[in-house]
Amino acid sequence: MNSHGLRKGPATHITANTTCPPPLAFIFHDRAEWSLGSVLEINWEYAQAGDNYLGRLLAGLDPNSKTFAVLPPHFTVPMTNEKVQNAMTLCFGNIIKSEAINNPESTIYPLLYKILPSLVYHSDEIRAVIAECDGHPFSNINLFKEVQVLEELKNIVTLDPTPDVCSMPTGIPPHVHQMKIAKAIWSSLQEMKEMQKTMVDEIKVAVKQALEERDSDMGMVTKDGLERMFESLEKNLFHKVDALVKDLKGDNTTAAEGTPPATIPITENERRYYFYDGKHYIVPKGYHLPDKTQLFDAFDLYVRGNAGHCSIDEEEKLVSTPILPLAMWKGANLPKGNLFAKFKTGWQRVLKKMVEADYKSKGLDELTQFIEENQGRNVSIQKVKEYYDIGLQHLLDEVEYIKQMKGYDKWTVSTWSKRLLPGEIRKNGSEADKERLPPESYHNKKHSVKRTMSQSNRRVARLRRITTD
Repeated sequence: MNSHGLRKGPATHITANTTCPPPLAFIFHDRAEWSLGSVLEINWEYAQAGDNYLGRLLAGLDPNSKTFAVLPPHFTVPMTNEKVQNAMTLCFGNIIKSEAINNPESTIYPLLYKILPSLVYHSDEIRAVIAECDGHPFSNINLFKEVQVLEELKNIVTLDPTPDVCSMPTGIPPHVHQMKIAKAIWSSLQEMKEMQKTMVDEIKVAVKQALEERDSDMGMVTKDGLERMFESLEKNLFHKVDALVKDLKGDNTTAAEGTPPATIPITENERRYYFYDGKHYIVPKGYHLPDKTQLFDAFDLYVRGNAGHCSIDEEEKLVSTPILPLAMWKGANLPKGNLFAKFKTGWQRVLKKMVEADYKSKGLDELTQFIEENQGRNVSIQKVKEYYDIGLQHLLDEVEYIKQMKGYDKWTVSTWSKRLLPGEIRKNGSEADKERLPPESYHNKKHSVKRTMSQSNRRVARLRRITTD
């Protein structure tokens, strides 16, 4: 993967996959940055219409379809809307904060405002990908954990033209307009064809009804008239019987015995246990912790869990399977395998260190009680961020040598756990860090002699047979 490959592939796609490609000048000049030669570069200049057409092809839209003129997903409200601003902070908070510090004149906020609607509009498909590949890094996107926020944003995202936001598509070639007109004509012809098919039957019914009405007006008894009369009498009779039965029973009627209770829909705050392989577990079958998880995302899972987690059921449907806060995980409630081992060795050490209850002056004892009482319900990400800042500062105060290392704020949670190992602290930590280590025991003391890997007698014998043969 290099700059040449990123240009070569798209250039091949837009020139070879359609019989109506954009002019070469737009491919060479603006996008691929290739040379056309001194003469053509002087005379063939950039224009917006051709570049817009090129951009639609690069987006993967089919130029032979009337949907080529579709508008991108966009908000129906401006950037100043409160819901939009909260969602921008939720989804792109780190990017916005970093740009504000390093580049105060950055114009990235309007760009992110254009990107966010696509995430919202395609959220169901993205969550389906996450469900099919549990542990996918996309599961760390905070927007997909906030189910209620996501549903509210869907109501203000559209593909329809919106004045002052996204009013009309650009870069549309003439043949696409012709296809839309041809499609509309074709649909009208199909409707007329269907109308002609049913016209004969409708005429027969209309003539029959007219004859019956004439006979009824003349006082003649007909078969259809008698059927309608008896049906009306039957309905009136059943209505009176039902009313009489209700009066006899009274108003305090109850449901019949054996009637199953109404199904309660799973909401974003409901937590469930999952039954499979003959036991109850606190995670759905096949669940994996997300890969390459940053410390804040791991802390968020530790405090709130993941209310927006989804899985694919046996009927290939996307179902809600919320995850309890990791602080409530115990080995007995998790399936056998690598899940609890990964959590215990790569996550738990640093997260437990961040929520140590002994430091009451810093408010961390409140967090432990907070997790137990709420179990992830109705906990805002702002509250998590407050506790995270306290826990991170406590962590840096306890292991001071980490502050001297570059890029520690970008470490994954497993790297943090590794840096907290007693061996790492003895090797790289300050004197104060070493003094805070627990006393050595049989399990954590340093070996007097460096150990070497030894092979079993059976393996040695097998290797000898292979070499002699």
